[in-house]
Amino acid sequence: MILAGGMAATVKALAPVTRSPIGARPAAVSWPSVHAAVLGALAVCVTLLANKQARRPTAAASVVGLLLCCFSLVVAQAHTPMDVLAGCFLTGFVSALVVA
Repeated sequence: MILAGGMAATVKALAPVTRSPIGARPAAVSWPSVHAAVLGALAVCVTLLANKQARRPTAAASVVGLLLCCFSLVVAQAHTPMDVLAGCFLTGFVSALVVA
């Protein structure tokens, strides 16, 4: 949960730096995607909390769930594909720092 909260705080801190120009559509001001970042952090947390025998199936299910949620964000035009990718890469970077 600390990782998920940290991801949301990191994305919100980056928002003023990455804000799009005035007149841009609302979805363009959402870089990186907080939804993708928090879902990625949740997937990492669930995978790390699973016991040793269930870790691979849990990781696979978490990744599939993350991909489906990210795909739905793009299809619903809530975020652009780059927003979602940036949120996922940010999660991977912060997760690697936390776990290492």
